[in-house]
Amino acid sequence: MGQSPSIIIETRLRPDILIHSASTQKLIMVELSVPFENRMEEAHIYKREKYLNPTKELEDAGYKAEVGARGFVGSSD
Repeated sequence: MGQSPSIIIETRLRPDILIHSASTQKLIMVELSVPFENRMEEAHIYKREKYLNPTKELEDAGYKAEVGARGFVGSSD
């Protein structure tokens, strides 16, 4: 079995789902979120920037890293 990249172990970020393939050197991080409907764009920017440094480090180490945010839109009703 392959060894996980050190950035996965060392980061203080805790995505809800982490899928790692040593054979293809691909890593997918998913964070579940429930932004309000009037803050969709801000939530997207926040999630993208939150994982910017770890994604860059993984790509520098030869991994293809992706970040996704999944969830339902909150309602203002």
